Amino acid sequence: MKILLNNNEIIGYSILVYFWSNEYGGNILFIDELHIKEKSRNKGIGAYFLNCMEKMDNIVALQLETNPSNKKVFDYYTRLGFEVLGNTQLIKTV
Repeated sequence: MKILLNNNEIIGYSILVYFWSNEYGGNILFIDELHIKEKSRNKGIGAYFLNCMEKMDNIVALQLETNPSNKKVFDYYTRLGFEVLGNTQLIKTV
């Protein structure tokens, strides 16, 4: 987990999961959650955070998910260079 601070005030957080991908030949950083407080949004903080994560050692890709029906967020991530994969995610709760 990463806590986002501005002048010692918490303005957001991110939950991060690292895993090895044979397909991509290296470590992927999955951004399970990225939350920025409403008053701190639209100031470039999310883009700055993602850019910093991209520069981490031993990372070959960043991965995240969002619902395409959330057009504002979906468009934001695609503007930052994220691409839609052809895979379909499946889950089974137990």
